Amino acid sequence: MPSKPFIDSYYQQVKHQAREEIRSRPDAYMVSVDTNEYSNYLVTKYGFSEIVLDEDRGMVIEKHRRMIEREIFDEIRKVEHLVVRLTLPVEPDETIPQILELSPSTFSMSAPKLEYRDGCIITEVPANEADVERALCDLKDEVARRNSDIRLQNETLRHNINLWIAERRKQIEGEDELLDQISQRVSVPLKKKVDPSTVVPPVLRVKEKVRPIFRPAAKTPKKFELPPETFSAILGLIDNSCHLFERTPSTFAKMEEEELRNVILSNLNSVYEGDALGEAFSKKGKTDIYLKVEEGGIFIAECKYWDGAKTIDDSVKQILGYLTWRDSYGVVLIFSKRIGFTKVIAAANDRIPELPSYAKAFKKVSETHFTASFSLPEDELKSIEMHFVIYNLCDTAKL
Repeated sequence: MPSKPFIDSYYQQVKHQAREEIRSRPDAYMVSVDTNEYSNYLVTKYGFSEIVLDEDRGMVIEKHRRMIEREIFDEIRKVEHLVVRLTLPVEPDETIPQILELSPSTFSMSAPKLEYRDGCIITEVPANEADVERALCDLKDEVARRNSDIRLQNETLRHNINLWIAERRKQIEGEDELLDQISQRVSVPLKKKVDPSTVVPPVLRVKEKVRPIFRPAAKTPKKFELPPETFSAILGLIDNSCHLFERTPSTFAKMEEEELRNVILSNLNSVYEGDALGEAFSKKGKTDIYLKVEEGGIFIAECKYWDGAKTIDDSVKQILGYLTWRDSYGVVLIFSKRIGFTKVIAAANDRIPELPSYAKAFKKVSETHFTASFSLPEDELKSIEMHFVIYNLCDTAKL
């Protein structure tokens, strides 16, 4: 387990700052600013940018001599030690040192120590072939792991920001309606509100040495909708919860499906403030996880313990019964307590394309995440994108 804080811990801190900024902006600005531009601005301000490799410069390997202390005949002496320095060129960004000080959610117990200097990520390893070969792979892997977390956390942050903007606008509209009613009843004229079209916010520069960003000017607001990236952000929140289950299987493997679901719901409601429900009716029955996002977007998921390939059959049949023609996604969360997790993954991989309702587009997103398109029972031309995510809850302490 790494001693450095995780990237997602950093985002937990800055999301509060982003929310406070939204709360502090003037009413006229908030009701007229373009949601996408303002959320892009806040994500850039408070989140990280992914580390971008500089393809115009190749990786460099060079020898380097370093003086280290060693005990020789009960005496501490400084001796010369030969190491190999690997240099990976990247596009300059002043936030890279901070990113390297954070741990990704997936990590290697033998991850190399990284530092950033002069537009390069650098590591040093002992001067032997095995260590150098491993470091060559690890260096890019470590960047990829951090970029994956940054991408997911930025999507989640963007989704939260959109929710907070919509929440603030709803609050402002409610306050304005209340004041209008009070003004009419007491026969006292209400002070004219500021015309949003006259609001010209000051230019704000952030990270101006490398990547300046500017707060967008106020524009006519657009409807808040549930785009694909919002679905991905919600699934990312759930995935974070389930990775916690995998890290401590001795605790969570004892729980029933409903108890695992309740933990997931609790984490979702920390963001959606009570909008995530369990055992909620949808069409033909009660679904495990039901989340309604503004403007009618619905997120539905089922939680299942692995009981052979029939788990896939039962889950798909069940969740297709909950989805309506206007829904686009379904999620099946599978937890395995069995020995031989690789066999569980293979069985799920083989079974998904064989289901009668399978339509097309089977895809392996990761080692434990699969997607495919399925047809609704009542309309074979209506395609639903189904996600299957499998988690290992085998308690090795009991083996």
